[in-house]
Amino acid sequence: MRSKRKFILFLIDNVIILGSFALNYVILNSDFMLLFEREFIISAGLLIIFYVNYSALLRIYNTIWRYADIIDFLKLTFVVVASFFTLFIADIVFIHNLNGMEL
Repeated sequence: MRSKRKFILFLIDNVIILGSFALNYVILNSDFMLLFEREFIISAGLLIIFYVNYSALLRIYNTIWRYADIIDFLKLTFVVVASFFTLFIADIVFIHNLNGMEL
């Protein structure tokens, strides 16, 4: 039962991350169709990979949130910030270089 609950929490968490990333992408680019382009799909996939790895590294899903303290909140904040920062670096290095874009 506990592992099923963790898995559901994990899925909901990833849907929220992807949803917020997609919404941000649409707001910044003013075009819904960009969500189906290669760059967005690669970026979204990398974001989930980075987020899952940082969450596993800091054991975010092993925390009992009812008894969480400020350290657990800071860990979660670090996971989100580190995931987006790593995605930003990967986007510059891989996606922009693949397309031959200048920064």
